[in-house]
Order: sequence, then structure tokens, then C-alpha cells
Amino acid sequence: MSVESTADLGEAASPNAMVLRLQDQLSSLSKSVENGDESSVSELVSFLDSASDAALLDPDNQDAQTNAFEAVSEIHRFLSSPSASQVVIDALSFELPKAVSKFAALSDRCLDAADCVVDSLISSSNPRDMLSILCEALDSSRRMINASGYVAPLLSGLSKGYIRIPWLLDCLRLNASLDVMMLLNTSIQELSDCS
Repeated sequence: MSVESTADLGEAASPNAMVLRLQDQLSSLSKSVENGDESSVSELVSFLDSASDAALLDPDNQDAQTNAFEAVSEIHRFLSSPSASQVVIDALSFELPKAVSKFAALSDRCLDAADCVVDSLISSSNPRDMLSILCEALDSSRRMINASGYVAPLLSGLSKGYIRIPWLLDCLRLNASLDVMMLLNTSIQELSDCS
């Protein structure tokens, strides 16, 4: 997909036209990833970045907002499809969390759609891999302007990823209870020192 074809996502592209282009791109991506070529993943990310940037740059542009929501929703439909190949999902799992999280700051419905995409990736990919991917995406949030909106789906995904790894969840529970006991002991000690 060329830069020219993604540049108009916020202005002239109707939601239906944008969804059709995205569907074509996802179909092409599936074929190329199945054949061992993952370069089309970066083209998809560029397409999604164009949609989110158009909506972020002009929050009053209803077409851009609708295109952004439709883009994330279409990604979710694609990932949720029974025909979605695990190889393709795995290839997308490295880049999609960062890409769709950019949409979360646009609106509540974009936040919900981004959450659904991250949830789909968590449930269909290796949870250990997804935890490291989500942590990497969170690390990149330090360079974001509206990081609070960006991190919401990632943090939600992390919590769901921890639940999918029972031994890790047990470690977190143990550490959390130890932390709370240490905090209480320190607080009690501080109070007794002040008296």
C-alpha cells in the first residue's frame, strides 16, 4: 500500500472504502505471511498509523474518527475469524498491540475495539510471548503524547496474560501479599515511632 493511498484516510475515504482497502490488505498479508514473507505486516502497521494519525490530528473530523474505529474493528473481525491462520496471527502479534493502542485515546468505542484486538491476541497466542510484546509496547509509550490512553489496552492485556500463566499468577499473588505485609509493618513502625 502506497503512502498516497493511505494519506486520505481522514478526509476523502469513506468508511466502506477504507474497510474494503483494509480487507484487501489483510487478505494479501495472509497470503504473503503464509508464504514466508512478513514484510506486509509493516505495510499494515503503516496503514493503521495513517488512520490513527488522521483522527488524532483532527478530532472534529467525524469521517476520520469513523475510519479509525472501523479500522480497529476490522482488525478485530479478522483476528476473530475462524479462518485466521495461527501463523498470520503470530506474525501480527508482534506489531498490532502498539498499532491498535494508538487508537485507544480517540474515543471510548476505539478504546473498546483496541481492547478487543489485544484480548484476541492474548487468547490466541503464546501468553509468555505476548507478555514480553506488551511490555515492549508499554516501553514505547514513554515517547507518546497521550500515553494514558495508549497504555490502557496494553495494561488490560498484561493483566489477562498473567492470568493465563498459572505459576506466574501464583508468584504475583505471593509477592503482592508480601509487599502488603511489609507495607503494613513499615506503616505500623512509622506510627509507633511518631508516638
